[in-house]
Amino acid sequence: MVKRLVAAATVIIVVLGAGWAWALVHVGSSLGDVRLVDTAGRVHSLRELVKGKVGVVVYWSVSCGHCARQLPGILNLLDRWKGNKGLVVVSVSADVPDMAPAIEAYARSHGLSVPVLVDASPSAPDAPPPLAEALDIVATPAVAVVDCKGKIAFVEELEIDLKALARAVRKSMISCSGH
Repeated sequence: MVKRLVAAATVIIVVLGAGWAWALVHVGSSLGDVRLVDTAGRVHSLRELVKGKVGVVVYWSVSCGHCARQLPGILNLLDRWKGNKGLVVVSVSADVPDMAPAIEAYARSHGLSVPVLVDASPSAPDAPPPLAEALDIVATPAVAVVDCKGKIAFVEELEIDLKALARAVRKSMISCSGH
């Protein structure tokens, strides 16, 4: 009996402990008006960057070893749609704007799209990161797919399922082709 209770408690702890990395944002919800700065300090509206297109937001950090391991697979997958004017890839760093030189160097060395946006509020630098808040991201790397109507089609973090990501992009591209 005690062994069963210990086993059950262990399973609950593992499931709850792993659950912290699951994005809680609901597929089908609106992206909202997330404004971010780029490494040069210019303000961008994420909604405007992806407006009328399928947007893939790749969220990463220069200090994230997991990102360095996963980004090549993510970017290789996204290369399937390279040149497709209906798809835009947006690179967002979870790092602080003061790290702009390191962010730019990392982006160049990993083949990430430029300009690189930084998850910092342009109007309140000490505020919580706007994109992480909007998508409920707590870990890097993270990838979100936003359809041409601005609805979230996919969000995953930490361990990105490339097959699920490909399905989400493909489905969004198909549904937006008649848009």
